[in-house]
Amino acid sequence: MINSNYKVISGWNEIRKKSTKLIQPKNLAELKKTISNLNQNQIKFSLISGGCSYGEVFTSPNGITIDLNFLNKIIKLDMKNNFIEVESAVNFLKLNNYLLKKGFYIKSLPGTLSATIGGCINGNTHGKDSYLNGPFANNLISAKILNLNGKISKYKNNKKNNYSLNNPIGSLGLKNIIISAKIKIFKLKNSNLIINKKKFFSYEELIQTFQNNKKKTDMMGAWIDHFDIHGRGVIHLGKFSNIKNKNEYKQLKIKKNYEKILRIFIYPILRLLLNKIIIKFINKFYFFVHKKDKITEQSFFETFYPLIDFIPNDKLIYKNGKVCIQIILSTRDIVKNLKRINNLCRKYDFQSWWCGMKMHKKYKGNFAFAENGFDITIQFPFSYSKKKNFNAFLSKIYDFTQKKGGKVYLVQDNFLSNKIFKKMYPEYKKFKKEKNKVDKYNLLENYLYKRLIK
Repeated sequence: MINSNYKVISGWNEIRKKSTKLIQPKNLAELKKTISNLNQNQIKFSLISGGCSYGEVFTSPNGITIDLNFLNKIIKLDMKNNFIEVESAVNFLKLNNYLLKKGFYIKSLPGTLSATIGGCINGNTHGKDSYLNGPFANNLISAKILNLNGKISKYKNNKKNNYSLNNPIGSLGLKNIIISAKIKIFKLKNSNLIINKKKFFSYEELIQTFQNNKKKTDMMGAWIDHFDIHGRGVIHLGKFSNIKNKNEYKQLKIKKNYEKILRIFIYPILRLLLNKIIIKFINKFYFFVHKKDKITEQSFFETFYPLIDFIPNDKLIYKNGKVCIQIILSTRDIVKNLKRINNLCRKYDFQSWWCGMKMHKKYKGNFAFAENGFDITIQFPFSYSKKKNFNAFLSKIYDFTQKKGGKVYLVQDNFLSNKIFKKMYPEYKKFKKEKNKVDKYNLLENYLYKRLIK
C-alpha cells in the first residue's frame, strides 16, 4: 500500500496554503506505479521534495502532489574525475557536509540548505558566484529522468540538448521527474573564505565595486538599505583561503531544540513587534555599525548561509508570510534603473525589509533568469498585500522591469501576470510544445503553470 495523507502545503514564503493529498512512495517501484495509475486515469498532479520554492511550483490545482523525498541517497563520489552522483531529493545540508569533509564543494549554491538537487535543476537556481559560474545548470553533467510513460532515460547536459524533450533544466517540474543527477565538484584547500566587507554610499559606488572585483573574488553579495534614497549598504567580497586547512572539518548540524524555541516563542514575538518603523531603524543601525572596510575570515556556512545559526527560518518573522520579488536588469543603465525601482518602492510605500543584490552572467535555456546584469530582491510581509495600492505597485514594478528588458525570477514569484510573463519569456511557446509531446494530457501541473503558461 502506497502511503498518502492530506496535508496543508504552501510555497516557502508561507502564502496561498492548500490542502493536498500527498502521495509518499517509498521506492522507485512505488513511484512508477503511482505515475502509471495517475496516467491511466488522467489525473493531474505536482511534485515536491525540499519545498523551497517561494512561488507555486509544487502546489497542485488538482490537490494531488507526489512527495519525492525517498530519493535521498548519495550514490557515488568520484574524486579523480571530480563529480558526485546523487538522488534528486538530496539536500544541501547533507551534500555540503559530505563534500566539505572530503575537501570539495559545488559552485552556484542556492540560498537555503533545505533546497534539493532536483529542485535546483528544475528551477535553475543561482548563487553569490553567478557572475563567475553562472546558474546551477552549469554544474549538471547528466541526469536520469523518469518520463510519464514509466521509462527512465538519460539526459546529457550540453548546448545541443538545451531544448531537448527530456531536458529538466528550468522545466519547473512540468515535464518529467528527476531520479538522480551527476554533478561537478571542485577541490578546496580550505573551506574558509577571506571576506572584505565594504560600505558603499550610493548605487554608483556599489556597481563600481562589483565591476572592479569580479575577477578577484569567488563570491560577491550586497545588502542595500532600501529606505535610503541613495542606495547605501554593505557588500561582501569573498575569496577562498589558499592556506591549507589542517583542522578537521566540523559538520553543520541543525539545532532542532533551538528551532523549536524560535517557533514557539521568538518568531511570534517578532511578528508582533516588527513593523516598518522598526525595520527602517534596524537597516539604518546595521549600516552605521559596520566599519568602512573590514576583512575577516569566515566559515563556508557563515558565508553562504549567514542566518543559519541565528534565524534559520527568516520567513517566519513576516506576518501571514512573505512577498518576494526578485528581478534582474541588464548592466546598461543599471544605476538609473535601480534608482527608478527605489523611487517606485518609496512612492507606493513598499520598501524592501531586507534588500539583497547579486551580479550575474548570461545563460540560455528554458525560462533562464540569468542575464549579464544585476538582480535585486524586494521583500516585505504578505499582510502588505491588503493595502489598496498593492496591485498598482506590482503592476508598475513588473511593467518597468519588462520594458527595460529585465525578468522576474519565476520560482520566487506569486503575482506576475500572464501578459507580462509572455513578454519576458517568449520561449514559453516552445516549452509548451515540448511539454505536450512528453505530457499530452498536461498531467504535470502546478499553480505556476496554470497562472502563467497554460
